[in-house]
Amino acid sequence: MRRDDMVGTEFDWVAADQADRIGIFTTAGYGSIPGGILEQRDHHARIIESIEDLAEIPGWADLLTYTGSVPVFVYDWTLHAGPYRRSQSSRGAGSLKLHDLPVQLHPFIVRLDLSFDTAETFDVPEIKNKGEQDVPPNA
Repeated sequence: MRRDDMVGTEFDWVAADQADRIGIFTTAGYGSIPGGILEQRDHHARIIESIEDLAEIPGWADLLTYTGSVPVFVYDWTLHAGPYRRSQSSRGAGSLKLHDLPVQLHPFIVRLDLSFDTAETFDVPEIKNKGEQDVPPNA
């Protein structure tokens, strides 16, 4: 699938920072997406389902827009030119980490060379993706 095929379509992808904390990135239909992620969109949907299962938020709530405490960092793309802006922060013992998610999904989580604690905004060209080469082709 090409990025052009997704323009205007909401897509969420998942990454882990240097401390293995989990972040969800919502494209708002226009946000930058690291290479190889679109081919793994079904895996990213399963990762988000796993996060939602682990999150202690009301059943009626949406992880991306819930105003209470959430166990992950959430970044939302600023329409039409970006960058991603942190809209939810997770700090303390309640933060989900890579080891909390099913091990079979780990290869599909983008590894970022940054800290979600300090990265309030960023764009994908600024991301040094540490994990993409580890992602199985045709996954």
